[in-house]
Amino acid sequence: MKALAAALLLLAAPGFAAKAEARETLTFLTEDYRPVSFEEGGEIKGVVVDQAREIAASADVDVSVRMMPWARAYKLALVNKQTCVLGAARTPHRDRLFKWIEPVGYGTTSLVRLSGTSVVPKIIAEARDLSVGVQRGDVVAEVLAAEGFSRLDISADFDTSLRKLMSGRVALIGLSDNLFEALKEKYPRLEKALPLTTMRYGIACNKAVDSGTVARLNAALAKLIAAGRQNEIFNHYGIVLSR
Repeated sequence: MKALAAALLLLAAPGFAAKAEARETLTFLTEDYRPVSFEEGGEIKGVVVDQAREIAASADVDVSVRMMPWARAYKLALVNKQTCVLGAARTPHRDRLFKWIEPVGYGTTSLVRLSGTSVVPKIIAEARDLSVGVQRGDVVAEVLAAEGFSRLDISADFDTSLRKLMSGRVALIGLSDNLFEALKEKYPRLEKALPLTTMRYGIACNKAVDSGTVARLNAALAKLIAAGRQNEIFNHYGIVLSR
């Protein structure tokens, strides 16, 4: 009887109750955008995915990772509690819409052409009337629209935009320089045409995600960066991290 009473007292103790609570679970959404995030052998991995898994484990947060077109992932992170989208560029417009865990990377973006074609814009003004392949909801589309580009060819994913460029259906595509470097060996005709902008990337979480959880994840990311682990992850995927 004394043992039972002691056990009941232990269960009622605040410290025990806190430990008994289930670990928090977040859903991380991402797109197929190698080497940032991609599926291989039934596993979703990549520069940002690997960082997200490691900091979640360090912060004692359970996560599930799902892959889908960017526009859908972005929309779900806006409306679904406990949901975040990986590798989102932080812009003034997006800043107020999410809680942020950052930086998971930095990068410049460019307009890219096919070598051997007549498409050779020297300045942004010369490219405004050309057809440019972009992805629905992607920050590059936002940047180009703000610059007055009128012929944006919008696709659900990057692979579709790339196929359109390779087949001559669009004159240019917009993409990150990191992705360009990863693709140029496989697609040697890809060539940078014009630089666009520099971006800071993070994990954008629904506003309902607990602020304490976001703080723990940011602290875990800061430790990962300080330990040199972020650079290791980028190097593993053949990318030199620039800041």
